[in-house]
Amino acid sequence: MSVLDKDYRIKLDIKSGKVESEGIVFADKDRNVSNIYIDFLENGKKVDITGCSFIANIQKPNTLITPQILDIVDASNGVAELNLPIECTIDDGYYEVEIEMKNGEDISHSSKFRYTVREALCGEIDDTIVDDSNYNLLIKLVDNVRTVEECVQSNEEKRVVNESDRISSEKARVEEHANRMSEIDNKIVDINNSKDTLITNVDNKLNEVDDRVNSALAQDTIDLEVKDARRGLDGKVYSCLAERLNQIETNPMVIWETVEG
Repeated sequence: MSVLDKDYRIKLDIKSGKVESEGIVFADKDRNVSNIYIDFLENGKKVDITGCSFIANIQKPNTLITPQILDIVDASNGVAELNLPIECTIDDGYYEVEIEMKNGEDISHSSKFRYTVREALCGEIDDTIVDDSNYNLLIKLVDNVRTVEECVQSNEEKRVVNESDRISSEKARVEEHANRMSEIDNKIVDINNSKDTLITNVDNKLNEVDDRVNSALAQDTIDLEVKDARRGLDGKVYSCLAERLNQIETNPMVIWETVEG
C-alpha cells in the first residue's frame, strides 16, 4: 500500500445486488494507485465471504469489457479489493462495472456502478521539453487545435440540427400541399355533385311546368267543348247544358225545321 493510493470504498448488498458508490474518479496518467474496496453486506450488516470468489466485469468507454479478479482482503468482515490495472484507467471517460459473485455452483451479479477517468493536465513529460523555449508555444498551438476541434464539432452539431429541422419543415410542407390538393379534389367533387343535382332539379321543374301547361290546355279545350255544347242552333249560349236540352225537348220543331231547312 502506498501513501499515494487513491482508495475508494463502496457498499454492495450481497442479496439484492444493490451498490452504493459515489464520486469515484481517477486520472488517465495514474499508475498503480487506483483501488476500489468493496464491503459486502446483507441488510446493512457485514457478511462472511469465506469460500466466495468475485470478478469485476469492467466496460471501457470504447465498449470493450475487461474482467478483473477481486482480492479478498478480510473474508470474515466481507471486504474485497479491486486493484485497477493501467488498461482500466488509460482512456478518458466513464467505466461501467458489474461484480460477478460466485459461491460453489451459485452465481449472482450486482447492479452496475461507474467510475470516471479524467484527462490529466500533465503526464510523463521529459523535463528537457518543458525547459525548451518553444514549449509554451507548443502548448498554445495544442490549445488552439483543441479549440478549433471543439468549434468544428459545435458547428457540425448545429448543421445536423439545422438539417433535421429542414427535413422536418420540408416533410410538413409536402404533407400540407397533399392535404390542400385533397381538399381541392373534394371541392371539385362537391361542385360536380351540386351541378348534377341542380340540373336534375331544373329538369324536374321544367317537366312539372310542361305537365301544368298541358293540363291547363286540356282544361281549356274541355271548357270550349262544353261551351259549344251549350250553344243553341240560334246562336244562343245557355247557362248550362241541361237548360239547352230542356229547350230542345220543349221545342223539337226548331231542330227539325233547321235540319230540314
